[in-house]
Amino acid sequence: MNPSHTLWYNHPAEEWNEALPLGNGRIGAMVFGDPVHALYSMNEDTLWTGFPKFHSRPDPIIAYRKAKELTAAGRNKEAQTLLEEEFISLSTELYLPLGDICLDFDGIDAYTDYTRRLDLTTAIASEQFAADGVVYSRESFISEPAQVMVIRLTASEKGKISFKAGLTSQLLSKISAENGVVTLQGRCPSVEVVGHFNELKVKQVYRDDPERQGMRFQARLAVVPEGGAMMQDGDRVIVTGADAATLYFAVRNSFNGWKKHPALQGKEFEAPCADDIAAVVSGDYAAIREAHIADYRTLYDRSELTLPTSPLSDLPTDERLERHADGEEDQSLYALLYHFGRYLTIAGSRAGTQPTNLQGIWNHHLEAPWRGNYTININTEMNYWPTLMTNLTECYQPLLQLIADIRESGARTAREFYGAKGFCSHHNTDLWRLTTPVAGNAVWAFWPMSSGWFMRHAYEYWEYTQDETYLKETLVPTLRDCAAFYLDLMDENADGKLVLRPSTSPENFFCINGNDGRPLNDWEGHEDELCPVADWTAMTQAIIRDEFSLTLAAAKAAGVTGEDIDAIAAALPRVQGYQLTRTGAIREWDEDYDSYDPHHRHLSHLYGLHPAHEIEDDPVLAAAAKQTLIERGDAGTGWSLGWKINMWARLKDGDHAAHMLDMQLSPSSQYHSRYRKEGAVRAPGGSYPNLFDAHPPFQIDGNFGACAGITEMLLQGDAENPQLLPALPAAWKCGRVRGLRLRGGKTVDIAWENGKITESAIY
Repeated sequence: MNPSHTLWYNHPAEEWNEALPLGNGRIGAMVFGDPVHALYSMNEDTLWTGFPKFHSRPDPIIAYRKAKELTAAGRNKEAQTLLEEEFISLSTELYLPLGDICLDFDGIDAYTDYTRRLDLTTAIASEQFAADGVVYSRESFISEPAQVMVIRLTASEKGKISFKAGLTSQLLSKISAENGVVTLQGRCPSVEVVGHFNELKVKQVYRDDPERQGMRFQARLAVVPEGGAMMQDGDRVIVTGADAATLYFAVRNSFNGWKKHPALQGKEFEAPCADDIAAVVSGDYAAIREAHIADYRTLYDRSELTLPTSPLSDLPTDERLERHADGEEDQSLYALLYHFGRYLTIAGSRAGTQPTNLQGIWNHHLEAPWRGNYTININTEMNYWPTLMTNLTECYQPLLQLIADIRESGARTAREFYGAKGFCSHHNTDLWRLTTPVAGNAVWAFWPMSSGWFMRHAYEYWEYTQDETYLKETLVPTLRDCAAFYLDLMDENADGKLVLRPSTSPENFFCINGNDGRPLNDWEGHEDELCPVADWTAMTQAIIRDEFSLTLAAAKAAGVTGEDIDAIAAALPRVQGYQLTRTGAIREWDEDYDSYDPHHRHLSHLYGLHPAHEIEDDPVLAAAAKQTLIERGDAGTGWSLGWKINMWARLKDGDHAAHMLDMQLSPSSQYHSRYRKEGAVRAPGGSYPNLFDAHPPFQIDGNFGACAGITEMLLQGDAENPQLLPALPAAWKCGRVRGLRLRGGKTVDIAWENGKITESAIY
């Protein structure tokens, strides 16, 4: 067992955040591993509430233009009220749980020698234990080639496998069993809202009217015993006295694309689900397993990080977290976190699937935290930070498809909400590609900048792949459309600079009359003293500068010219740049306002440091960014810690980046965590026992942020100017990494001893 590639435990999972994740991009499972009552919590990536809809408002263009006038006149609070009352719209739909596979075993009253593990090199979860002198083994995986989940049950003696198998779901469903197959036929609800736009409440409903119905789905669990007897008991399958058994799980639904109604225009799903099962039940388990591993390893084996092991490395993963938090050295735990991030990318994002949402593809809540949606003011973007740089290019495809969908959906939003050309998207999106401003406070609801942020991801795909067809046919047209939106809306301010007004800085407020060190809990009832809407913000301006720069670079590479390209080139030097605060930090808003939360989790005004590359090579701005990070503090939610790891790495401070990694690895429960290292601050982020990122609750973005941050510590730059070990922590004296990618299409291997490179290859 390699401690850098294995999560393992000496007890079953008692709750969801201890279970182990499996996935093939489309189907997800959380494996609990209880010997007596085995539970597999299941998901499918397109199982959402609702159907396509466009959330329009009466005269939003008029409201937007009035808000521009108000902010230009310094009447920011009035602009906020106007946007919240007359401009923002409805929120996203919800990502839903599919249901559970439940296996209840007979003849296991007590057990010993228990272990469960997730082998990241094979993407197989397994459990082993002893009961009454019999050794029981179970393993499970989700096959991408076969599009099924597979569960294998064996014992050291014949005739010892006896269990009941069934399916359950929180969704409206009917369950039956016949011929060794449990079938779950279900419907997804639609969401209806009650209340005002900035105080909405969600209600899930099942309507009889087909136009208001959600998608339908079917799941099948086929039980194939070896020996023994099998029968049906109501909606369950019973197996007694078998030598072994294999179970196959498949699911399909009526989702037929983001523009088609799943009830009125849904695709056939029952026959495909039956076909998935039929293709495997008569097959050879060993061959299905081998095909799964071979497919998975074509991706996973491309990169590996090796750091020294210690006596802690062989302990169960939850104990490793505890001991590491107490200050005991376990450098291979960083390698495990790196490999786990790559594993989750492969498990949650494959070609043809949906991109990973706030929970990846894993969710057991009927109403998931933050709806389980795509929060696109950083979180979805962070999910894909490590994908290209850690050699998983194919797993980037779902994000590119999301960008293509938003380009189409967002054109209507740009036209009907702003009266502008091009396209835009705001704070959230969902399966149905919502791009309108969402409900709630303007501090998050008004922010038409996610489309600009996505352009950095679209451009980086070109940088890493050098795909000329993609450059000319997809990237340049998309960048030009995005730039058209910002060109249409920018105004000249009193200094002759171009600004996009009004602007917000997600998800932070400034104090109208100053902060004076006021605690956060003292602001309740005094919201009239806080405002999120400014004439311009550092993040808005940075995204526009970045988007314009990328458009010009892509057009040059593609040999494209045009009047719009000339207009972008003329506008770029006039876009408002950074200003500094009285303490020498990057100013977040147009004025040197006090933040109501000086330690806010978002670092929006440092967009130019990471993910963009505007700050790192400018000594003055780099110093200001460092001061900003110091003032913001180290503590934060899980994904915020992930962002800070990357930022400190960009500033070439490997020791501080490693300190942030230690905070990310701090053990967390559902509602709290503890940072016990000397000098650390108590805060909510950290890692759950299964290494899932703790916001809290669980958000997967911190896992991807940490994986990307480790990569940034080891490799930066591009093929023309590679930077090897740019932010290596002093404690990481020796190690080896292979298979990292540079912008420009090169792959890099590095080995080091005593902090010095001993081998390197760029190919």
